[in-house]
Formats: sequence, C-alpha cells, structure tokens
Amino acid sequence: MQTIAQLIKAVGTGFTAPLGGRAFLIQSCDAGNTLTVTLTDAKGTQYHASGVGAGFKASPRAGFTRVDITTSADANVAFIVTDGDVDLQNSQVNVVVSNTNAIPVTIAGGNVNVNATNVGINNTSANPVPVSLISSSDATAVPVSGTVSVTGSSVSVTGTTTVAGTVNIGNAAGSPVPVTLTGSSDATAIPTQAQPIATTPADQAPVAVTTGGVALLAANAARKAFRVRNAGNGQLALTTATGTTFANAALVLQPGDLWNETDAPGAAWYAISDTGTTANLQVLS
Repeated sequence: MQTIAQLIKAVGTGFTAPLGGRAFLIQSCDAGNTLTVTLTDAKGTQYHASGVGAGFKASPRAGFTRVDITTSADANVAFIVTDGDVDLQNSQVNVVVSNTNAIPVTIAGGNVNVNATNVGINNTSANPVPVSLISSSDATAVPVSGTVSVTGSSVSVTGTTTVAGTVNIGNAAGSPVPVTLTGSSDATAIPTQAQPIATTPADQAPVAVTTGGVALLAANAARKAFRVRNAGNGQLALTTATGTTFANAALVLQPGDLWNETDAPGAAWYAISDTGTTANLQVLS
C-alpha cells in the first residue's frame, strides 16, 4: 500500500507514474471534483473517470500498472494505491459555515437554545414575538400575558423558550452568535468547507538511515502529520521503538515510496534500513 501526496497543476501534463495495484482511492482533493483519473493495465487497457474528487475509488478487474491524473484547477491531492482493498471512513467531520449574508432557517419544532453575549430581537410592533414566562428567580411570580417587547443591549435567556413568528438576531460582526446546525427543513443546501488539520508545513533536513537504526522524529504533541519519502536505494522501515529490527518492522517503504502519517504523528518515530538509505521529511503542525 502506498499513500502519495502531490500538488497537481492545471497547466502541464499533470501527474504520471508507473504505479501498480488493484485498488485506487483519492483521500483528499482541496479543489473539489476537478480531477480526471486514467488507470492503465498491463495490456494497455485504460479506465477513465472525469470530474472526480475526494472519496473516488476504482478497482479494475485486471488491476493497473500506471496512474495518470490531470486537473482543471491546481489541487493538492492525496491518494492510495494498494494490491488489496481500501475504503475511506470519516469518524468525525468538522464543518464551518462562513456566510456574511443572513441565512434563513425554518424551525419546525422543538427547543431553541441561544448562548451569546448579546441577542437583539428586532421585530416591529406589527409582528410581535409571543413570550411565555416559565420560571423566575424573583420570589414573587410575575404573570405575563399579551405582547412583550424586549429592548436593550443585553438579553439573558435561561430555560426553554418557545418562539413563534420571525426573530432577527442583529449582533455585529465583532460579537457573533455561535450556531450548531443539527438539521433544516429548507430544500436549499448550505455550502460548507472542511478545514485542514494543519496549517504550517515545514521541510526537514534529510536523515541518513543505517542498518542499525536512527531516530527520525522526536515526540511532539503539536505535530499534526508528517510525510516521509524513501530517497535512497535501500528499503526504509518506520518503527516506534529503537530496538525494532528491520526484519520485525511492520511498515517498509521501497525506494521512491512516500508515507503520509496522520494516525499518530505526535509520537516518537525511528527508522532502519536493510542496506542503508535516506529519508526526506516534511512536518505539518
């Protein structure tokens, strides 16, 4: 199994490599569904797919010996090539909604919890907001009926609040209202964008890997991911202990292979080779 990360430019020949396997999977593509993938098998038969992106998977019956990828827009792409099978599983997806315009939301029922420093209710007298007083910290209960108008710079609401009609939240950009979107009856989808796990990549000095083993990366909790490429002629094994021999290593990279570590990037990592090689590193934090 190989995991390859590559910046593919829209201008030029794209990405081409003699990579063989039986399954191909795109892990991520920051430009969306802009990729055209061509897999060629040993007999020259080509399997072609256009307008694909993250999550695209192909498993030609005869396997493939070559991968060609082009894109209509510059894209950072990570993909997997393997002789077995692989699936993409998202155990958690973080979504940020960025919209400077007001987003109309229809609330079909249930409770609405609002947590904010300032909440402005700007309904006019022609469209009042009915308010039911459920409880009060005052020793004397205050019955409320009819129309209640709320004005002021700060309103604190606790308990359950039932709102019928139109409510305008007029907070300024400096005091945004946190919103958790759990569902919507609106037929129009809200565009979202997944956020990257890291923001600062840094190339490291190449590490000479011997047959006796060397330290590759010290433990660092701030490290979100790292990439290592076998830039030498020998095989490169990645381990998590100094005493692990090459014969007992579980993760071995052939010359030219690249590994993208995102499961335990903050741990201490070591390397050992069968004949000696060089490890090129890129760290993301």
